[in-house]
Amino acid sequence: TKTFIGRLIGNKVFVGIGLISYSAYLWHQPLFAFARYRGLTQYDDIQFLILTLFSLVFAYFSWRFIETPFRKKKLINKKQIFIFASLGCIFFVAFGLLGKMKNGDILV
Repeated sequence: TKTFIGRLIGNKVFVGIGLISYSAYLWHQPLFAFARYRGLTQYDDIQFLILTLFSLVFAYFSWRFIETPFRKKKLINKKQIFIFASLGCIFFVAFGLLGKMKNGDILV
């Protein structure tokens, strides 16, 4: 585009941030919640920056290796999606049951 705003929002950096923004939104909450759970009730600037960078790194990898392949219909079909989703559910149910059997002390 020929306008200043068009060139600005068409910049590769802004486009890249836009591509991973939803993944970053999904990653930041658990990262900050686990940090709070582990005792970081007040973040200093460095800790906040590190958690933010981790959420952006995780966002990039989940965009690159999860979101992008799922958009390619020739690469992954509906049957494979169902199988992977089922395996993921089984894993998380087993993980939850294991934590329940150990009185929730699984992450110590």
